[in-house]
Amino acid sequence: MKKNRGILQLNFCAIGVMVAILVIAQHYGLSASLLFLPPPSPYPVGERLFTYTFQILCAVPGVVCAFTWALLHKLQPGAKINRFMLASALITGGFLLNEIYRIHIIFLLLGVPKLVTCSIYAVAVGLYGWGFRNFWRSTPYPLLMWGMGLLAFGIAIDTLQPGGHEISVFLEGIPKVLSEVNVVLYFWITCHREIRIYLSQKKLN
Repeated sequence: MKKNRGILQLNFCAIGVMVAILVIAQHYGLSASLLFLPPPSPYPVGERLFTYTFQILCAVPGVVCAFTWALLHKLQPGAKINRFMLASALITGGFLLNEIYRIHIIFLLLGVPKLVTCSIYAVAVGLYGWGFRNFWRSTPYPLLMWGMGLLAFGIAIDTLQPGGHEISVFLEGIPKVLSEVNVVLYFWITCHREIRIYLSQKKLN
């Protein structure tokens, strides 16, 4: 009964948020139908293929880390690993939100330089990395470092635009997709390992 009540509350909360956004849109003279527009059709076939692939990959770490945090938080509340999983879910989830909603572009339209937005993200990632510096060695961190390096390279290419538009698209796009493949692998392996560690300890007890 308690679980059902929680599900109902979550649904009502989601409805409330959507209604509030629709009211705000109407207040500013925006058509509510714009909020429900489907993404652009892939025509010609294959258009935005790697862009959508990158966005799908970006969704995986946040979901996996959030699920692992919720599971371990329930099974072993107060464990140090829980903080890492929660922080990882927030960092990767924030990156996903930026990738989907183009927050840095919105800030750019508001007069905030892209460099400032990127610097804020870099500081957040730096604090995250420093905060869990003692944890990295027990994980396959080279995967994450390789992924972050490729992502930084792609962002630098996007900012500098060397060699013309066509070349820049390849130099930016391919490293970014590869970067997220490695980031997904890192968090998938790490989360899987932590759940297995808990189950192994449970068997011993």
